[in-house]
Amino acid sequence: MVIRENDTVSELRENMRGGKGAVTIKKLGADIPNVRLSALIVLPEGAGIGLHAHEGECEQYYILSGEGLYDDGASKTSVSAGDFTLCRSGESHAIENSGGGELRLLAYITLT
Repeated sequence: MVIRENDTVSELRENMRGGKGAVTIKKLGADIPNVRLSALIVLPEGAGIGLHAHEGECEQYYILSGEGLYDDGASKTSVSAGDFTLCRSGESHAIENSGGGELRLLAYITLT
């Protein structure tokens, strides 16, 4: 299966999960078993996704470009291109762009 660029849907979300600024989400796939979301997420400078929990699912981020600050609910860690984060069921997380340009990441929410 190939999903073409023209067939993807992007949306702009203001203050996503209580985060700062506006975040663009481009949904990449549909009808994937046990996957609730596969998306490219773009956070402009200073924007972020606020702290939120996952229950019955986990979320993974793969950082494509830019720099960010990842909050796992207990501590904050700098992330950049090539880094991978995992938020398991029952855990919380947040991410904020802390760099000078866009922070681009792939996000996957899988059901547990």
